[in-house]
Amino acid sequence: MIPKTIREHIIALHGHVTGLKKDIASIKNNHLKLIHTLNMALKISEEAKVQMPMKTVASLIALVAIGTWAYFGINESLNKHNTQLELMERDLELNSEFRIKWPRGLLGSLPADSEQFMLIEELYKQTDKMQIRVDSMMHNEVNIEALTKAVNKLQLDVEKLKDRQRQFANGG
Repeated sequence: MIPKTIREHIIALHGHVTGLKKDIASIKNNHLKLIHTLNMALKISEEAKVQMPMKTVASLIALVAIGTWAYFGINESLNKHNTQLELMERDLELNSEFRIKWPRGLLGSLPADSEQFMLIEELYKQTDKMQIRVDSMMHNEVNIEALTKAVNKLQLDVEKLKDRQRQFANGG
Protein backbone atom coordinates (compact mmCIF):
# COMPACT_ATOMS: atom_id res chain seq x y z
CA MET A 1 0.00 0.00 0.00
CA ILE A 2 1.40 3.37 -1.01
CA PRO A 3 0.66 6.18 1.46
CA LYS A 4 -1.32 9.00 -0.15
CA THR A 5 -1.78 11.56 2.60
CA ILE A 6 0.70 13.10 5.00
CA ARG A 7 -0.97 11.27 7.86
CA GLU A 8 -0.45 7.92 6.09
CA HIS A 9 3.20 8.85 5.45
CA ILE A 10 3.71 9.64 9.12
CA ILE A 11 2.05 6.36 10.16
CA ALA A 12 4.21 4.45 7.66
CA LEU A 13 7.35 6.19 8.95
CA HIS A 14 6.34 5.41 12.51
CA GLY A 15 6.00 1.74 11.49
CA HIS A 16 9.47 1.82 9.94
CA VAL A 17 10.93 3.44 13.06
CA THR A 18 9.27 0.83 15.27
CA GLY A 19 10.61 -1.95 13.05
CA LEU A 20 14.11 -0.47 13.15
CA LYS A 21 13.95 -0.15 16.94
CA LYS A 22 13.00 -3.84 17.19
CA ASP A 23 15.82 -4.79 14.80
CA ILE A 24 18.31 -2.68 16.75
CA ALA A 25 17.11 -4.21 20.04
CA SER A 26 17.44 -7.69 18.55
CA ILE A 27 20.96 -6.94 17.26
CA LYS A 28 21.89 -5.42 20.62
CA ASN A 29 20.62 -8.47 22.51
CA ASN A 30 22.44 -10.85 20.17
CA HIS A 31 25.57 -8.72 20.40
CA LEU A 32 25.38 -8.64 24.21
CA LYS A 33 24.92 -12.43 24.29
CA LEU A 34 27.88 -12.83 21.98
CA ILE A 35 30.00 -10.48 24.13
CA HIS A 36 28.94 -12.31 27.27
CA THR A 37 29.84 -15.63 25.67
CA LEU A 38 33.16 -14.28 24.49
CA ASN A 39 33.88 -12.78 27.94
CA MET A 40 33.22 -16.12 29.55
CA ALA A 41 35.34 -18.00 27.10
CA LEU A 42 38.08 -15.47 26.59
CA LYS A 43 38.26 -13.70 29.95
CA ILE A 44 38.62 -10.28 28.32
CA SER A 45 40.45 -7.55 30.18
CA GLU A 46 41.83 -4.14 29.28
CA GLU A 47 45.07 -5.65 28.10
CA ALA A 48 43.55 -8.58 26.24
CA LYS A 49 44.09 -8.76 22.51
CA VAL A 50 41.15 -9.55 20.31
CA GLN A 51 41.39 -11.21 16.98
CA MET A 52 38.41 -10.81 14.67
CA PRO A 53 38.05 -11.53 11.00
CA MET A 54 38.16 -8.41 8.84
CA LYS A 55 34.81 -9.41 7.33
CA THR A 56 33.15 -9.12 10.76
CA VAL A 57 34.77 -5.74 11.46
CA ALA A 58 33.63 -4.40 8.07
CA SER A 59 30.12 -5.78 8.69
CA LEU A 60 29.94 -4.08 12.10
CA ILE A 61 31.12 -0.76 10.65
CA ALA A 62 28.60 -1.06 7.77
CA LEU A 63 25.82 -1.97 10.21
CA VAL A 64 26.54 1.07 12.40
CA ALA A 65 26.75 3.34 9.33
CA ILE A 66 23.47 2.04 7.90
CA GLY A 67 21.74 2.36 11.27
CA THR A 68 22.97 5.94 11.70
CA TRP A 69 21.97 6.82 8.14
CA ALA A 70 18.49 5.31 8.63
CA TYR A 71 17.97 7.10 11.95
CA PHE A 72 18.88 10.51 10.56
CA GLY A 73 16.89 9.87 7.36
CA ILE A 74 13.76 9.05 9.34
CA ASN A 75 14.36 12.02 11.63
CA GLU A 76 14.72 14.30 8.59
CA SER A 77 11.50 12.94 7.04
CA LEU A 78 9.60 13.50 10.28
CA ASN A 79 10.93 17.07 10.52
CA LYS A 80 10.02 17.72 6.89
CA HIS A 81 6.46 16.42 7.36
CA ASN A 82 6.08 18.36 10.60
CA THR A 83 7.16 21.58 8.87
CA GLN A 84 4.83 20.87 5.96
CA LEU A 85 1.92 20.31 8.37
CA GLU A 86 2.65 23.60 10.15
CA LEU A 87 2.72 25.45 6.81
CA MET A 88 -0.54 23.81 5.76
CA GLU A 89 -2.20 24.77 9.05
CA ARG A 90 -1.11 28.39 8.58
CA ASP A 91 -2.41 28.40 4.99
CA LEU A 92 -5.69 26.89 6.21
CA GLU A 93 -6.08 29.63 8.84
CA LEU A 94 -5.38 32.33 6.25
CA ASN A 95 -7.81 30.71 3.80
CA SER A 96 -10.54 30.58 6.45
CA GLU A 97 -9.93 34.22 7.31
CA PHE A 98 -10.08 35.18 3.62
CA ARG A 99 -13.21 33.07 3.01
CA ILE A 100 -15.03 34.84 5.85
CA LYS A 101 -13.80 38.41 5.40
CA TRP A 102 -13.81 38.73 1.58
CA PRO A 103 -17.59 38.45 1.04
CA ARG A 104 -18.16 40.93 3.86
CA GLY A 105 -15.91 43.47 2.13
CA LEU A 106 -13.44 43.60 5.02
CA LEU A 107 -10.46 42.92 2.75
CA GLY A 108 -11.27 45.55 0.11
CA SER A 109 -12.50 44.92 -3.41
CA LEU A 110 -11.06 44.17 -6.80
CA PRO A 111 -10.52 47.04 -9.28
CA ALA A 112 -12.99 45.35 -11.63
CA ASP A 113 -15.64 45.39 -8.87
CA SER A 114 -15.07 49.10 -8.27
CA GLU A 115 -15.44 49.79 -11.99
CA GLN A 116 -18.66 47.77 -12.12
CA PHE A 117 -20.08 49.68 -9.17
CA MET A 118 -19.30 52.97 -10.93
CA LEU A 119 -20.98 51.74 -14.13
CA ILE A 120 -24.06 50.61 -12.20
CA GLU A 121 -24.26 53.97 -10.47
CA GLU A 122 -24.10 55.74 -13.85
CA LEU A 123 -26.85 53.49 -15.20
CA TYR A 124 -29.06 54.41 -12.22
CA LYS A 125 -28.52 58.10 -12.94
CA GLN A 126 -29.41 57.64 -16.61
CA THR A 127 -32.51 55.62 -15.67
CA ASP A 128 -33.65 58.40 -13.32
CA LYS A 129 -33.22 60.99 -16.10
CA MET A 130 -35.21 58.82 -18.52
CA GLN A 131 -37.97 58.38 -15.94
CA ILE A 132 -38.23 62.16 -15.54
CA ARG A 133 -38.50 62.56 -19.34
CA VAL A 134 -41.16 59.85 -19.56
CA ASP A 135 -43.12 61.52 -16.77
CA SER A 136 -42.93 64.87 -18.58
CA MET A 137 -44.07 63.20 -21.81
CA MET A 138 -47.21 62.02 -20.04
CA HIS A 139 -48.12 65.69 -19.48
CA ASN A 140 -47.45 66.36 -23.15
CA GLU A 141 -49.91 63.61 -24.06
CA VAL A 142 -52.61 65.34 -22.01
CA ASN A 143 -51.77 68.64 -23.68
CA ILE A 144 -51.81 67.05 -27.14
CA GLU A 145 -55.24 65.54 -26.48
CA ALA A 146 -56.58 68.88 -25.29
CA LEU A 147 -55.14 70.63 -28.34
CA THR A 148 -56.55 67.95 -30.64
CA LYS A 149 -60.02 68.53 -29.17
CA ALA A 150 -59.57 72.28 -29.55
CA VAL A 151 -58.48 71.92 -33.20
CA ASN A 152 -61.45 69.65 -33.93
CA LYS A 153 -63.81 72.20 -32.32
CA LEU A 154 -62.18 74.98 -34.34
CA GLN A 155 -62.60 72.97 -37.54
CA LEU A 156 -66.30 72.46 -36.75
CA ASP A 157 -66.68 76.16 -36.02
CA VAL A 158 -64.92 77.05 -39.28
CA GLU A 159 -67.23 74.68 -41.18
CA LYS A 160 -70.26 76.25 -39.51
CA LEU A 161 -68.99 79.70 -40.46
CA LYS A 162 -68.41 78.59 -44.06
CA ASP A 163 -71.93 77.15 -44.18
CA ARG A 164 -73.42 80.46 -42.91
CA GLN A 165 -71.30 82.42 -45.37
CA ARG A 166 -72.61 80.27 -48.22
CA GLN A 167 -76.22 80.70 -47.04
CA PHE A 168 -75.72 84.42 -46.74
CA ALA A 169 -74.13 84.56 -50.23
CA ASN A 170 -76.99 82.47 -51.66
CA GLY A 171 -79.57 84.81 -50.23
CA GLY A 172 -80.46 83.01 -47.35
